[in-house]
Amino acid sequence: MISLKYARATHALEHLLPYFRDRGSTGIPKAHEASLCQKACISVPTLRRYYKTFLNLGGHQHAVNIPQFLEKRKNQLHQHTLSPEVERLVQTLIDQHWLIPMGSPTFRPYTLQALLDLIHDHCSEKNLVTPSYNTLKNRLRQREKQDPKTYFRLRYGEEIARSKEPRFGVSPQRTFGERIQMDGTLLDFFVKDGKLQVKRSKNKRPQTRSMHSRYWITVAVDEGTSLFLNFSLTSHTKSAFETLRTLRGILLDQHEHHQRLGVENRLPPLGLPQELFTDRGSEFVN
Repeated sequence: MISLKYARATHALEHLLPYFRDRGSTGIPKAHEASLCQKACISVPTLRRYYKTFLNLGGHQHAVNIPQFLEKRKNQLHQHTLSPEVERLVQTLIDQHWLIPMGSPTFRPYTLQALLDLIHDHCSEKNLVTPSYNTLKNRLRQREKQDPKTYFRLRYGEEIARSKEPRFGVSPQRTFGERIQMDGTLLDFFVKDGKLQVKRSKNKRPQTRSMHSRYWITVAVDEGTSLFLNFSLTSHTKSAFETLRTLRGILLDQHEHHQRLGVENRLPPLGLPQELFTDRGSEFVN
């Protein structure tokens, strides 16, 4: 009985082996490849690999059956499977030399080939089978998928690890309204606000100048969705009053206020969040 793992290969070979026997060692015309691949539900590289295996097994000289093909495939897969001792050695060397911080006194290879050469040296000393380049690449990819943040932090540093983190979209660790972040800053633009009489010397007339003001903004952002929940603008410096005014628009029902302003797309009141994340500014801690 053929296992489910090789069911697709068995289905393809049932269609291909009669054709391979008819062609023998003359090769497969490119004009026939598309129809054969569609019939067997495989790709062109897989078709060529099957035909090459057919020739290697001597199929052009004697009959080759499906079990022989599958046995050959099992042997190929077995060659790419590392023994437990080699697997432990590879993982240990990855931890000791690849996933270490920059500037560490331990030897830190900068290329995958350098790491592979290091692994080959250790395997040669212990008379072990050495892994291939693609095998080592797959092992590193598996380690990256297990914990991407730790992988990039150890290999490339904190700055690159932060740049790899998602900035937009929904965070799977947070739900909407669970954690709110607040901060205030001075905006990088000026607002023309009336005119001011500037007194000069006694012998000169007062000069009229335009007044320009910079505004402070206090914002509240939902961490799980990166959605701006509310903000407040003031020409004065940021204060606890502006913080409370920003929170009031999030926590309390503002239906009447929004109705007077003509706001249609409004959020329902969120209530108290589980966490409110701020810095140690005087507008938050006083």
